[in-house]
Amino acid sequence: MKKLSKQQISLLAILLFSILGTINLLSHEMWRDELDSWLVARGNSFTGIAGHMKFAGHPVLWYLALWFVQHISANPVSMQILHLLIATATISIILAYSPFSQLQKILLVFSYFFFYEYAIVCRSYALGFLMVFAICALLTRKNSSPLWCALLIAMLVHTHVLSLILAGTLTLYILLDWRTLFPYARRPHIVAFALIVFSSFIAFMFYAIPDKDYTWYPDSAIHWDYGQAMLALKSIWSSYLPLPQIKMHFWNTNMFSSGVLQNIGSILLIALSVLFFANKRKVMLFYVATTFAYLGFFYKFYQGYLRHHGFLFMAFLVSYWLYLISSENRSGGVAQRLYKMSQSVRPTFITLLLFVHFLAAGIATWYDTKYPFSASKQVGEYLLQNKYQDCIIFGDQDFLASPVAAWIDKKLYFPSIDAFGSYITWTPERETPAITNKEEEALYDRSIWEKARTVSLRYHKDVILVLSYHLEHELLAQFTTAIVKNEIYFLYKIDFERLASQSSQEDAFEVR
Repeated sequence: MKKLSKQQISLLAILLFSILGTINLLSHEMWRDELDSWLVARGNSFTGIAGHMKFAGHPVLWYLALWFVQHISANPVSMQILHLLIATATISIILAYSPFSQLQKILLVFSYFFFYEYAIVCRSYALGFLMVFAICALLTRKNSSPLWCALLIAMLVHTHVLSLILAGTLTLYILLDWRTLFPYARRPHIVAFALIVFSSFIAFMFYAIPDKDYTWYPDSAIHWDYGQAMLALKSIWSSYLPLPQIKMHFWNTNMFSSGVLQNIGSILLIALSVLFFANKRKVMLFYVATTFAYLGFFYKFYQGYLRHHGFLFMAFLVSYWLYLISSENRSGGVAQRLYKMSQSVRPTFITLLLFVHFLAAGIATWYDTKYPFSASKQVGEYLLQNKYQDCIIFGDQDFLASPVAAWIDKKLYFPSIDAFGSYITWTPERETPAITNKEEEALYDRSIWEKARTVSLRYHKDVILVLSYHLEHELLAQFTTAIVKNEIYFLYKIDFERLASQSSQEDAFEVR
């Protein structure tokens, strides 16, 4: 039997990725963060999207891509198709241009982040990593123009706030080593490169820095918090070894739950990575700068989840790619001795890491196929099947109920803002009382029921309550199985005619 060539293996991997990705995509019920981007794009004009970014916490590029997609199809599934195409393009670049071994490439294609987190769960991260690995591919080809790299970095800036860090450190790396990376480029090309990238950063500062009224506006005070530092540090472990726990609620868990183990392991992983890159100073500096910039972000601004921590592992992969294509080689000294110590271990260690990611992808895919990721799609289907879409859909808590709006193509009534909406604008105007005990919870539940009755009387319509919590009233339906723990729903109905009749009787009784 004729042995398959590397190109044939790569084509088969792309085909298998596309087929399995489509199957996974069709069984994945999108959760609120995925559908929020879709709803923002659907509910705004081209310019309105940019204005909303001050209260979204994200740059604009993914939203604009969805705005264009919605002119082709209004079905949220079209976002999933676009996302899978982006993920497929990314792994195609890796298979075609990366300097990794063939085994490492295949494991990488079917690894946790590339096959699941950044392929099936639709967020802006995938678009950013398409840019990142396209940049790496250009740097691999010594005859590339720096202007193409500049344009890709400029777009990378506008995919996610965490991409901003990678864009910055990649820019610095290129400027430090531009003579080697672009041997045929002249000085004006590098000046143009710097201007394009700098302009993109300025544009980001102009429209994407959150408004001070943004709910998650970061605290500018700087102080040391040991516990927070340890939480940030263990994100290295979770991103390098993302094996989830074997249970339905696997997402954002780690099989090794000991915080001490994760922190010690994280320190060892950073130290080992530095050893791997020790004889190529610029690559090592890139790795250290990017890694600690992310750790600083997770410490100071937002602890994040595995989808955010994945940027740490991507920084490691980019460093490894740059290391393999770099011609720099420090001779003598401590760095060279350390490098020689780790040289024989590096390929095996990285392959084992990727195998762990491969196993993690299998676990995640299994549970996502077996259980609903979110129950919001089931709620939407239930409302449509029972022709409740003509009723007023009353959603609370607003951010948990909002994904239902995507499936019924209709705005919900949010008591938190006393108005209709589909996506959440994170401002202080939202009324979100803190509930600290059972009495406050009972009081809040009664107030929500009364608000729903008031809305029914105001608009002369039946009201369907879509709630993320249970009330002491007759249930219409409930959907209580979901991987995302808090995206389960309890549905109740207020019949307008019955309510109006009761109100009339109460008014008549008061008159008597």
